[in-house]
Amino acid sequence: MKQYDAIIIGFGKGGKLLAAELAERNWKVAIVERSPQMYGGTCVNVGCIPTKTLIHESEYAEKRYYDDYKNQSKLYALAVARKDKLVSFLREKNYENVKNKPNITLYDGTASFLSENTIRIVSGKDETILEGKEIFINTGSTPILPAIDGLKESKYVYTSETLLQSNKLPAHLLVIGGGAIGLLMVQLAKLSGASQVLLSEPVQTRREIGLQLGANAAIDPIHEDLTARIRALTGMDGVDVVIECVGNTIATAQAFSATKRGTTVLLFSVPKSGTTHPLSLEDVYQKELTIVGSIINPDTHQRAVDLINSGRIQLAPILTHRFPIERLKDAILMQMSSESLKVLVGSNYD
Repeated sequence: MKQYDAIIIGFGKGGKLLAAELAERNWKVAIVERSPQMYGGTCVNVGCIPTKTLIHESEYAEKRYYDDYKNQSKLYALAVARKDKLVSFLREKNYENVKNKPNITLYDGTASFLSENTIRIVSGKDETILEGKEIFINTGSTPILPAIDGLKESKYVYTSETLLQSNKLPAHLLVIGGGAIGLLMVQLAKLSGASQVLLSEPVQTRREIGLQLGANAAIDPIHEDLTARIRALTGMDGVDVVIECVGNTIATAQAFSATKRGTTVLLFSVPKSGTTHPLSLEDVYQKELTIVGSIINPDTHQRAVDLINSGRIQLAPILTHRFPIERLKDAILMQMSSESLKVLVGSNYD
């Protein structure tokens, strides 16, 4: 049994910094990492670095190939390759920094406790027992898929990690709801390079604004067959991505009716508390759907401000009415009507 002053389980940022500090104090340190693909931790491999790299690449692609899916899709594949190259470089640097320190030993494998100061490391058929005076757990989180037969094997099901490996840019996207959020989503989808962005909205004026802001087609879900219109517009039975921006069960049902094999459904709206929707698990299984929720993220506020300041997002068509403070009641009533999108109230409005 090999003995160490400290054993650190997990080669993440905290673990590598702790190991370096203890090694400088002449401690004998062991680091255990389950996967060589995670040297350096989440930030380097599946978090900050790869996601921010793709965001930077997408901003460049939008400026160069706005509304040009063919060229943006090619650039996206190249962006993923450049992201992979950067991540591999940083991962290797993390490995070298640890291996070059004489007081640190790196073990590949899965660790489990045998006692409070003894662990077992299993790597394939090999097994190693270590004893440590101090043991630090530096493991992170990992995406978990529901226990549904065939889900893990499906090429259409993604987690936050595996999606970073996909080099295919979605071609067809449907936004359910032409309110303020829906119309912002239409613009963001176009900026992201979607080939066709469709809008489903029952109010005619909102459909017209949606077309003005870049939607390729606007569908009236009350007087038109949504599925038939999608088929006529795309040549397919559904779209690659559906973004639901209404918040009621009718819109949710429309979102799932617009799916095909491999569709991702983003439920972006804020429903009433306690709202439920019956979901066909057979459809989820047969179509291999990816269902994603959303919550307020304060880290995106600055990006939103930057987008507005750059002029790439149009707000003027969405700000449909203005009222002075004295007419606050009228402003609230107007905001509640389908006639408006966003209502502004201020002292300088007549």
